[in-house]
Amino acid sequence: MRWTGAVSFVLLHLGFLCRADIVAFTGTQCDGNAGSDVACDGSCHSFSTRHSFQVGATGSHCVTAYLNANCDTLVGVYQDQGNSACVHVNTGTSVQSFRCASSNTCVA
Repeated sequence: MRWTGAVSFVLLHLGFLCRADIVAFTGTQCDGNAGSDVACDGSCHSFSTRHSFQVGATGSHCVTAYLNANCDTLVGVYQDQGNSACVHVNTGTSVQSFRCASSNTCVA
């Protein structure tokens, strides 16, 4: 069997769609520059210069926002996130980091 460019393209994109992920953006409506696509595994990630996020995975996820870069001063909780809905993060203060849980149980 011979692999073609089209088959490779489809397989690459199927792999992207199958993983649990969250992307943060510089714009308020999930526009502007996109950050890295990171897993919803409870680990701490930078949110510096970001203003919105989108959880591309299906199901309910919980995203927690933090005042500092070390994920230890909680300033916001966003439950029931997923299915590519965009969330504008507006806590009234600067958000520097976040955690994403693969369930609706938040990681603090």
